[in-house]
Amino acid sequence: MKKLCFAVLGLLMTTLSISSVSQSKGADEFLARAVSSAEYIKSAYDEVRVLSKVATVYAQVGEQEQATNLLSQAAKVAQHIENGDADRALRMVAIAYVRAGDYEQALQIAQNIKTDYARANALAGIAVAYARAGDYEQALQIAQNIKTDYARAQTLADIAVAYAQVGEQEQATNLLSQAAKVAQHIENRDADRALRTVAIAYARAGDYEQALQIAQNIKTDYARAQTLWTVAIAYVRAGDYEQALQIAQNIKTDYARAQTLADIAVAYAQVGEQEQATDLLLQAAKVAQHIERATVKASALSQIAIAYARAGDYEQALQIAQNIKTDYARAQTLAGITVAYARAGDYEQALQIAQNIKSASAKANALADIAVAYAQVGGGHTK
Repeated sequence: MKKLCFAVLGLLMTTLSISSVSQSKGADEFLARAVSSAEYIKSAYDEVRVLSKVATVYAQVGEQEQATNLLSQAAKVAQHIENGDADRALRMVAIAYVRAGDYEQALQIAQNIKTDYARANALAGIAVAYARAGDYEQALQIAQNIKTDYARAQTLADIAVAYAQVGEQEQATNLLSQAAKVAQHIENRDADRALRTVAIAYARAGDYEQALQIAQNIKTDYARAQTLWTVAIAYVRAGDYEQALQIAQNIKTDYARAQTLADIAVAYAQVGEQEQATDLLLQAAKVAQHIERATVKASALSQIAIAYARAGDYEQALQIAQNIKTDYARAQTLAGITVAYARAGDYEQALQIAQNIKSASAKANALADIAVAYAQVGGGHTK
């Protein structure tokens, strides 16, 4: 087994008076203790994932040297993976370098990824980072050199969204048109995924009508349902709950419909409409109970439990979590509830739940997410 340093294990028992520490210093203290703690995880891929996540948080709180050191460790671990996870792990490290602001190192790692698919996805993430930083020329140059059609369509669409977010609607529309053309020429199983990506980008850029039109033309039920879910959430963010609910009720697959209803419920809770939120979460739970495939049902219930937590009903969230039958989904659910507690500032409860997660990987990620929340929100309820 591999020894993995991960975020804030055992911190609940050792950290006192965190609320007296400044926000960035407090997050740094969480992370410093994370790197001095150890947990044994079998998967080298999971080790890369958690090291990358902790490194990203260090970068967020201005500890660039610590971030760089951890990413260097993560890259070394990734390079020694011998199975099919190697390129996926390197892609993760490349994206983490992007989030830490080191685009040059990210590009270097991406270019060394052997499989076309993983390399293309890494380059897509780097191109979008350049666009969000305002360097559209570099972003587009990378996009045009991406070899796989799916990743190129995705990248053009994401750059278009970046343009739309700064008011460059004409540029956004042109790039979305290019992305749609690339997607329409894909003949393999990536075709619907590419169209889904373009539809979502149209929604994020504010063109909901075009997004819905593309979504309705997606052939596979799963991809179409997932696209409609995302478009519905875009309507929610624009404040049009009625249209979002109309789309949700017309989604054919139970999993996506339950997921959409749960997400709309969270949005209602966030604006103080608790009764509406509760009603929608009950609807989502009823839909989920009709799902026959056990793993899919567990995943749907996981999403609903996390939605309850995000809506502030932690008791119901934990009750659903404990009744989820598959170990993996239950662990992921508890991790999601942990994050909800942390974002609400209740680090004591978050850490208590995290320490009781049986999956080492889920526990590590939950604890790293608590550090992320601390970096973003600052001190809360700890003892």
